[in-house]
Amino acid sequence: MRKKMTTLAIVFAAAVIFMFTVNAQAAGVNTQEYKLTSLTAAIKEIKTSILNRKNIFGTSAFDFYFTVKYRAKTYNSSEIQTNIKKKLFAHTGKQGEGDALKGNLAQVAFQTGAVKQGSYQYITVTVYGKFHTTATQEKKVTNWVSSQVPKLYKKSASDYEKASAIYTWVIKNVTYGQTSSDNRSTFNSAYGARYGKATCAGISQLVYNMMAKAGVQCRIVRSMAHAWNIVKIDGKWYIVDATYGACVRNRGTDINSVAFNNFFLKGTKNYRDAASVMKDWGGGSLKINLKDYVSKNIDGNKVPKSDFNPYSEGFKLITMHAIVLVTLITSAVIVTGFRRDEAEAAGKKTLRSYRGKQDLGMLDLTVKRRNRV
Repeated sequence: MRKKMTTLAIVFAAAVIFMFTVNAQAAGVNTQEYKLTSLTAAIKEIKTSILNRKNIFGTSAFDFYFTVKYRAKTYNSSEIQTNIKKKLFAHTGKQGEGDALKGNLAQVAFQTGAVKQGSYQYITVTVYGKFHTTATQEKKVTNWVSSQVPKLYKKSASDYEKASAIYTWVIKNVTYGQTSSDNRSTFNSAYGARYGKATCAGISQLVYNMMAKAGVQCRIVRSMAHAWNIVKIDGKWYIVDATYGACVRNRGTDINSVAFNNFFLKGTKNYRDAASVMKDWGGGSLKINLKDYVSKNIDGNKVPKSDFNPYSEGFKLITMHAIVLVTLITSAVIVTGFRRDEAEAAGKKTLRSYRGKQDLGMLDLTVKRRNRV
């Protein structure tokens, strides 16, 4: 009896599945194409396809143009797109992914559609977009990072030593500016920073990829007009601004005393854009340390360790302003004192003169009165 019931159950289930499939196909849906059973699985495929620049439509207008199909219990277009963006650019610590992937995309868009059949929504996500670089350019910078970054420091180097070596290389070799290649805005990419000129967007991407290769936790942060990095050293996040550091070279200023002291491993206390937070860029907000990072041995003790020490440009600037201010105040006090003394002397002289005239007038009046008598 039990065997017959089991057989009947299997037959019934097969019949239901057959009817469900036929009805779904009648609605224009080939259920066999919807093998993925969750949005998470769909996002994983989307990420892989974007990184591989999958283009099933063969259009030259985009670097990638494809569709991903999956089934789920519910369908909400806005929620799906929000989750795709959040997870697609989530920080992984891998070169070319996370913040670097988002930064290197000149354009990316998602379109969704769904057909409800039975208890499932058969969802299709169309993805298309363009990179700031060509596939060849991206491969070139990826190979360079993979082969050359490990040569910048010793195998036993700490995260601080790795970050310092990478920052030093970038500020000495990267040029700020805008150059294009292959009709691409490569100045917004790591490739542009390595092989041409780049803006803060491109420089921060190069730093991100180099830090990722070195195994140092790094993120990209943006304000309305600037982009920089934050790195995690000894369990805390600090600001690293290689763009400003690289610009120091153009001013002919000593790199150690300025680029390191003002733009490397800074806390929010001493960085002008520190009020900006991650927000949508990178998928969240991270707490950055208030004070600057202090190491026992910074670049062979060539770089000052404390904030605003006598060797820093910031300290010199503040000192200069203080001296000018004190000089102006002192001058004003001295001049005011001289003028007050002159005014008092002139006042006394006038008063004596006035009193003298009063005495003469009274004497003259007395004489006239006597003459009348």
